[in-house]
Amino acid sequence: MNYVDYAAIVLDLVLRATNRHIKTKVLSLEHLEPAAVLLSREFCKNEPLCRVLGLNEADVLPFFRDQVRHIAQQGLGIVAVDRGGALQGVLTVEDHMQQFEPPEEGLPEGLSIIGAYLESMQVPDHFLPKKAGEVCYIGLASVAKGRRNRQVLSMMMLASHRMLPPLGYVRGYAKVTNPGIIKRFQRLERIARGPVFISVLTAKPKDFVYKGYRPFADYDGETSVFTWTALGAGRSAK
Repeated sequence: MNYVDYAAIVLDLVLRATNRHIKTKVLSLEHLEPAAVLLSREFCKNEPLCRVLGLNEADVLPFFRDQVRHIAQQGLGIVAVDRGGALQGVLTVEDHMQQFEPPEEGLPEGLSIIGAYLESMQVPDHFLPKKAGEVCYIGLASVAKGRRNRQVLSMMMLASHRMLPPLGYVRGYAKVTNPGIIKRFQRLERIARGPVFISVLTAKPKDFVYKGYRPFADYDGETSVFTWTALGAGRSAK
């Protein structure tokens, strides 16, 4: 076991011990509605691309209901719940080769634009799996607001790394459009004393062209594709 793996295991144990009011679980159908509501609310408030396009919770809630159902059926997503059973966080995890595909009919154009932009951010070919059950995709993360929930995202990330390798997942990736998530990755790397999340692509949404125009022309932020290797699988992503 190398230092990065050891540090992640220790941090996971520490966070679970010091945040006993929060437990992480596999996302299931019983979490469908609260998870969809939390994703919709936090997506519209904190996702930069969503704010640029002016999407609201009513626009995106049906989409998230369908997506959460798909993820629950795969048994890969993670939720965080408090002692009373209230949902405090959700992390969507999908098999790369079995990702949710929403029906085009009835999909708000803003979600179609964001989906097309994310599709344009390609993962390197050498990283892609040859079969299902090898590479996971973490698409979304939402945490309920509150001082007691500051460690929830880290807890869910570590829970996913604890859960996925025994299922056969050796690598993962995320397409990150929220600067706050990048900061969380950087905090985890400081604890690991080395690189964990490898940036394989950086893009500027303002350069993206959709049907002949630039929907994010006034947004100056950057987005990135990050990859990582599962705990216990070595640090190579090849």
